[in-house]
Amino acid sequence: PDPGVRAAMEGIGMAFSVLFAVESLVKILALGFIVGPKTYLQTAWNHVDFYIAIIGMLDFIPTGSGTGDVSALRSLRALRPLRAVTKFPELRFLVVLLLRCIPMLA
Repeated sequence: PDPGVRAAMEGIGMAFSVLFAVESLVKILALGFIVGPKTYLQTAWNHVDFYIAIIGMLDFIPTGSGTGDVSALRSLRALRPLRAVTKFPELRFLVVLLLRCIPMLA
């Protein structure tokens, strides 16, 4: 795309990465991280949110020579739409249903 559009998309991506990280941090501070009955990582969907927030922080690692491994990890940003699954119970139900049907296709 046009360099201006590319820069705008990268800026928006970084803004979302920051928002996701702040949301995770607030939830961790409110619920606790691991230890306790209803902590942040007790829910599997929060695991997804946490991993996506961590992957989003890869946007802030400078690119250049020798960062091929980071570039490969950045491809995992495609998982960001999965965050919508954690927000909408109906969508979560459909994703779980699809995942349960995959073994039946083999």
